Amino acid sequence: MYYPFIPPGATPVPFPSPGGSRTYQQPPPQPTPTPRRRTQSMSRNQAPDPNIFTQHLRKSRPSKGGEPAKPQKTIYFYEKGKDYYNFTNFAPYTVEYEGKKYPTSEHLFQALKFLPHRPQLAEHIRTAGDRPTIPFMEARRFEPEVRTDWRSVNLEMMDMVLELKFTQNPKLMSELLKTGDAKLVEDARDKDAFWGNGADGKGLNHLGYALMSLRERYKRR
Repeated sequence: MYYPFIPPGATPVPFPSPGGSRTYQQPPPQPTPTPRRRTQSMSRNQAPDPNIFTQHLRKSRPSKGGEPAKPQKTIYFYEKGKDYYNFTNFAPYTVEYEGKKYPTSEHLFQALKFLPHRPQLAEHIRTAGDRPTIPFMEARRFEPEVRTDWRSVNLEMMDMVLELKFTQNPKLMSELLKTGDAKLVEDARDKDAFWGNGADGKGLNHLGYALMSLRERYKRR
């Protein structure tokens, strides 16, 4: 199997070949990056309580006249070519981070898995190609090199990536704010039950909640 890029000292995941599994020389031990503090405590196996973000995310609330509130509108996004596709990280909007431009927010999010301890890998992911599936696949190929605290900081990293994407692209921010109080759901179905709604519609939808949190912060400005 052809490997387009293997940075010095990196350990890609071996793939089987006709002659047997490939092996690679292990890199010297690297210092463990200092874990970053999460902005909020949240169980990774439980959908976030909307109220930890904003009060407006409640499904219903009494109106001023005491009448029941109308059911909350739900906006689904995921498929290319359909409404609100721009809310996905695969949408073709450039994001700048620390002086470098990334073709999509997906490129930046995947590159952050290797920063600051593997800058060559991060740069490889940034420049691997414009298609957002490429950084996803490359990050998975080099999974052994992902920063050891990633599972504890990935929600915080997503918040940062989304804020950069939407503040650097004003039309996107306007589109987000126009959704009002609607619940945003990444309709990934069987492809993702963590960032999206999962096959049964009961996924954690972390991307949707991150977008709603961003919307509320900028709605007040």
